[in-house]
Amino acid sequence: MLSKNKYSIHHIGGRRATSSLKHDFFQKDSIWTFYDADESCIEQIKSKTDEKTTQVLPYCLFSKKQQVEFNINVDPTTNSIFDLNSKFKDLYLDHDYPLYGPMDFRLGDTVKNIKKVELSCTSMDILAQDNDFIAPDILSIDAQGASYDVLEGSINCLKSKTIAVSCEVEFVPIYEGQKLFGHVANYLNDNGFIFCCFLKFGKGSMYRESVGLRGDGFQTYADTFFLKDINAILKENSGQEAVTRLYKTAYAALVYGYTEYTIQSLRSAKEFPSCDETKNIPYKELLDSFYEIASTTEYKMLQSFDEVFPQNANLRRFSKNQDEVDHDSYQRLLNVLDVLTKKAIAENVPNILVISYTRFNQKISTQIKSVIKVQYFFDNAIQDSEHSPANKIRSVPENSFVLITASHKTPEIMAQLKELGITEDNIFVTGHWVPTDSPETSKIESFLSENGFEMVANLLKDKRKKQNYKRNPLIP
Repeated sequence: MLSKNKYSIHHIGGRRATSSLKHDFFQKDSIWTFYDADESCIEQIKSKTDEKTTQVLPYCLFSKKQQVEFNINVDPTTNSIFDLNSKFKDLYLDHDYPLYGPMDFRLGDTVKNIKKVELSCTSMDILAQDNDFIAPDILSIDAQGASYDVLEGSINCLKSKTIAVSCEVEFVPIYEGQKLFGHVANYLNDNGFIFCCFLKFGKGSMYRESVGLRGDGFQTYADTFFLKDINAILKENSGQEAVTRLYKTAYAALVYGYTEYTIQSLRSAKEFPSCDETKNIPYKELLDSFYEIASTTEYKMLQSFDEVFPQNANLRRFSKNQDEVDHDSYQRLLNVLDVLTKKAIAENVPNILVISYTRFNQKISTQIKSVIKVQYFFDNAIQDSEHSPANKIRSVPENSFVLITASHKTPEIMAQLKELGITEDNIFVTGHWVPTDSPETSKIESFLSENGFEMVANLLKDKRKKQNYKRNPLIP
């Protein structure tokens, strides 16, 4: 018998023993259950899996226990309870098989019915009534139009045990009578799941044309990924059951790069007195180490919307009057320039070069007059269009501060200034937040890389590099 102290993953539509999940992350401490309604492929699935960690069941899962006519089709990967919708018989998908090369996977050919067989369907919830049955932590479905129906038959598992769902969905009714993505997403949302992402898209074309005349296809189907809402877990479970479910949610979230969700899941789990006493949780040691490092990471938040646009500033952005649109940015520029002027005087810096938009330069040059010991320069104006490149900076007066106000051009302008030998200490901006240096690799990124989560580590590093800002010291 397979152990219940493992991560339980169930995949419906198990032909070839593959799914859209990241299998490499669910090998250790995991057990798999594959289902397929076509008994002829059961031995093939067994040959591709390890019987110590996998069971293969010849069951047709649906919304309830009932008799159905099951379609055995030309391509067995399209076998389905539902008939092909004749409207889409000419739709073809781009397929590239390693052994056979590219081909048009035309539904009228591949989903053509060979025979119908009568099958007795069951549901996940009916199977779960057996005390020896290990209900799914992750439910993966590739049931050719029947994802919604399988979910309906798994409602008790979804509410009490399951923490993630990955299922194939369609955006057009390829099969007669099937539910589409919107139905699936709404059903899972109503039962405490949050849509995370599309794992993979499949495109199809309604009309075939010659090679060389083929453009993009329509989004036809996709593999999706949903996670259980943390608040729903806290409502549906308590004690050690809640702790276990939260840890399993944390791991699934980490696998797919949702690190903030991982941290919050673990934070919620650790609020239970029974957390440290709960044993046999898969990947617990890894998750505890991850959480410890995350908890000791320097706390630094980006600015929020209401900090950037206080009171009526947000509405002024959409005014037809350009002066109103510019009001807050221009006022901040004047305030920063005032602070920078005092700094220049204190440090005996005689020049301030202002690099701004053309319309700002016109205002500043008429309103600001050089003060004692400081000379302002308003050269190198940036064109107002966001798509225009920054003008080439010809020169910078010796011993100068440089103030950049064209925020979306800051990296481009800074690169030019560095080529001219201007140090970062002498470059200033008017934004609320300014870039700051950061280490090449953080402690948590190193931990993730060392434990096989290279993709997640690179995701964190990329966002950290882009978002590594500090408050502008020139703005009070």
